Amino acid sequence: IKCVPTGTPGTTGVQGWSIRQVATDLFAVIGGGVNNPDTGAVSYNALQSIGSWVATETDVRAPVPTAGVFKNFRVRLASAPGVAKSFQFDLMKNGIATGLSVTISGNVATTGEDTTHVISVVAGDLLSIRATPTGTPTGGSAKLAISFSPDVHGESFLMFGGTGNLNTGST
Repeated sequence: IKCVPTGTPGTTGVQGWSIRQVATDLFAVIGGGVNNPDTGAVSYNALQSIGSWVATETDVRAPVPTAGVFKNFRVRLASAPGVAKSFQFDLMKNGIATGLSVTISGNVATTGEDTTHVISVVAGDLLSIRATPTGTPTGGSAKLAISFSPDVHGESFLMFGGTGNLNTGST
């Protein structure tokens, strides 16, 4: 992605983007590894897993370029949260929890999944992931995966983003 400012634009804030891809089948997996979610407060990350978790959900939202459904949400933590502690991960759509959610709790579990719920999206919906800690769980990186099935056969997408501001003075 190349950004070329014209004139001297003001501060633009964090950017996110997506690219529609045309595939030969009706299924795609989106996700990746991310840094440690905040263990003491709710934090947010982009669906495309851009790295750092942030306190403001609007900083990491990314648009969906095509309609379809998300399902089969899976999360793997580097370490178990601990006794009477947990992390809950929610798919957020336009700032609202969708019901597609994974909770990992206890001293042993490091994985969780939601293979029950199916969430519909349309082009332009803004998505993110919310991590909610309970009881100050053990920190550690999270790896996320979610399935996407497009409404139009062969369509899918790749999402990208960054938490830094665009350069306002040069390419």
